[in-house]
Amino acid sequence: MLKLLQEQPRQFGELVEKTKLSNRVVSKHLKNLQKRGHVIRNAERKYMALKPEVKDSDIAAFNPNKPADVMAAQTTWLYDALTLTTNKEIQLWLQACFVKGTFHSILSNIARTLNDAFETRDLLKAHMMTKHFSDEYLAPALQLLVMDTIELTEIMAELAGGESSTAKHAWKRLLREDPEIVSFLKRPFAKFESDFYKVAASALLTFAQAYRKLRTKGKKESSELSVEELFS
Repeated sequence: MLKLLQEQPRQFGELVEKTKLSNRVVSKHLKNLQKRGHVIRNAERKYMALKPEVKDSDIAAFNPNKPADVMAAQTTWLYDALTLTTNKEIQLWLQACFVKGTFHSILSNIARTLNDAFETRDLLKAHMMTKHFSDEYLAPALQLLVMDTIELTEIMAELAGGESSTAKHAWKRLLREDPEIVSFLKRPFAKFESDFYKVAASALLTFAQAYRKLRTKGKKESSELSVEELFS
């Protein structure tokens, strides 16, 4: 969305049409960008992007486990980096590294937040922590990640279908030197989908078996079972 606004000022309806997102999502994303000082609304009631102010010190101090740093990178750094070169191959590598890194950073931040919430031993505090994390970071970060990934695949398609020898060389080089990134882009969550499914399937099947045993035995007999007997 920020990239669209960096191209030219746009009306709210135009942003909805271009991004294919709902009014609510676009509105929330615009508010986040305005809060961070990346977007303003001009006299014509159009949204326009301000030139991002990125400090070298901010990049040097970047911490991928800090949600605020990740959001700053997602809303400013990537787009600024892509404007610094017209080389499609470099743009491809920049965006590929960024998308892959952002995805893993989001997973890391989810795990950290959930761990922090569990450690509180306080239901209300845990609820407030996870709600704040979801509203202020997770939801907008995932929306941006999806859009960045789509833009990346468009660059890949452009290079793959390019007639010039430079484009073909860039594509072959990517396939040869980093097949992991190519695999990641085809189905970003494949590895995690498989790993998480194995854990989920094992745990839920264990639960289902125990549940079925409890139902078969009835409440009185079930209450006399030990954990070892139930899960054997």
